[in-house]
Amino acid sequence: MFYNMIRSSLPEEVLAPPREVGALKFRWNPTPLIVSKRPLDIFNINRIRRTVGWRKGLHFIIVVRDPRALVSSHHKAVPSDFFQGYDQCYYVSDQGLSYANPGVIRTFEAIRKVAKDTRHKVTVVRYEDIVSDPDRVQEMLHSLGIAWRGRFSEFYKSDIPSELTRALNGVRKADPSNATSWQIEESRARRVIQQFTGEPRLFDLLKEWKYETGRRWFDDLVAEFGPYIAPRGTIVGFYTTGTYYEKEAQRLQRSAARLGLEPLLTGVPSTGSWVRNASMKARFLLQQREALSGPLLYVDVDAVFHADPWITLMAGEEDLAVYYNREGRLISATIFINDTPGSRELLERWTAACEADPDEWDQILLQRIINDDEASNIPRFRVRRLPASFCWIFDRGEREPYDGKIIIEQLQASRESLREDRGRFRRMSRRLKRRLDRIEAIERELSA
Repeated sequence: MFYNMIRSSLPEEVLAPPREVGALKFRWNPTPLIVSKRPLDIFNINRIRRTVGWRKGLHFIIVVRDPRALVSSHHKAVPSDFFQGYDQCYYVSDQGLSYANPGVIRTFEAIRKVAKDTRHKVTVVRYEDIVSDPDRVQEMLHSLGIAWRGRFSEFYKSDIPSELTRALNGVRKADPSNATSWQIEESRARRVIQQFTGEPRLFDLLKEWKYETGRRWFDDLVAEFGPYIAPRGTIVGFYTTGTYYEKEAQRLQRSAARLGLEPLLTGVPSTGSWVRNASMKARFLLQQREALSGPLLYVDVDAVFHADPWITLMAGEEDLAVYYNREGRLISATIFINDTPGSRELLERWTAACEADPDEWDQILLQRIINDDEASNIPRFRVRRLPASFCWIFDRGEREPYDGKIIIEQLQASRESLREDRGRFRRMSRRLKRRLDRIEAIERELSA
C-alpha cells in the first residue's frame, strides 16, 4: 500500500517498477532517481551498500507495524492461515507456499540494525500513521527532495498495476480500522494470545517501538477471549524391525524423554524397499487417527527432539500441518494431524493413493492431493505449513531462515543405504559422513 502511495505520486522521470523488485536489480541502471520495494531487502542491506551504494546515494524507508497486527494478518495468497508469525512468514512463489521466510522477531532485529546505522539516510514510518494520515506522512518525506505530483491519500484513484494489487486485498483508500482489528475479531485476538504466549519477546518489541509500555492490554484480551492452552496430543511414529531404524527409534525416544515426552513408536516388518516402507506411512497414520483421540504429531524416527513441540505448535482449526521447503516441496518427516473429519478424509485419500502406487514416494502423493485440493474452487481441507524448526535437516540449515529454535532435527537415515550403493558411494560419501558426525555429537549430548 505504501509503495503504491509513493509510486502514484512520483514525477514521471522517477523510475518505480510496476512490480516488486529488489534494489540489487538496479545497480547498473543509469536513471538518477529510482524507488524500489522488496520487503526481504531488509536482510540484504550490507550487499545493497556494497553493490549499489558506491554508485548511487541510498535512502532506506522502513515501515514498521504493531506486532499484534502483524501476527494476526491475512494475505490473499494464504486464505486458510495467518500470513506470518513470530518465527516465520509465508513465502509465496510459483512453486507454491512454504512457511520459510523470516518472521516478526528476525525482521525487527534487522530493522533495528538498519535504523541505528548512520552510514546512510534512514526514515522509519509507522503503518498506523500511513493509514490514519497519509498526507502527513508524505510531508515527512520532504528530505527525499521529490516534487510530488499527487497526494498519498488519493493513491487508490490511480492506475495500479495488477502485480501491485494482489497484496492489497482490493484497491481502496487507506483504512485505519485495519490497524486494530486484532482487538475485536475473535480469531485474530486468539491468534495474538497464541503468539505472545509462545514468544514473550514480542512484548519487548511493543515496548521498544512504543506501542505499549506494559501488559495490561494482554490481560484484558485474555479476560475477554480466554488464555492460550497449548495442544497436547500423542506423538507417533513407526520403524521397520530388524533394520538400522531400530537404533534411530531408540535415539528418538531418549531425546524425547529428556523433555518429558513419550512418543508412541510402533515396529513393523520391512517390505524390503525403502520407498515401499515409506508408503506405509499413510496407512499407519490413518490407523493411528482412528485409534487415538486428540491431536497427533507424526515424526520420522530418524530424528531427535530439541524442544517440546506442543508449546510452540500453535494449533488451530487446520486438518493437517506439514512442512514445505522454499522450493515448494512437501517433506512428510513431520506432520501434525488434528482430530477432525477433514484430517480423516485426507488420510483416507493419501492411503488409497499410496496403496495404488506403492513405488511412488509417499510425500509426492500427499503433496499432489493437497495441491489439487487447494487449486479447487471449494477446498475441502485446511492445510497449514509448519516452520522449518519442526523439520530441520541438520546440514541444510543455511538454506532456511528461521527464528533460531530447532524443535525437531531430521538426521537423514536414508543415507545409510549409500553403504550398499557402491555405484554412488564415492559421490555421496560426504553426506553420509556428515550424518555420522552429527549422530556422534548428538549421542554425546544425550549421554551427558
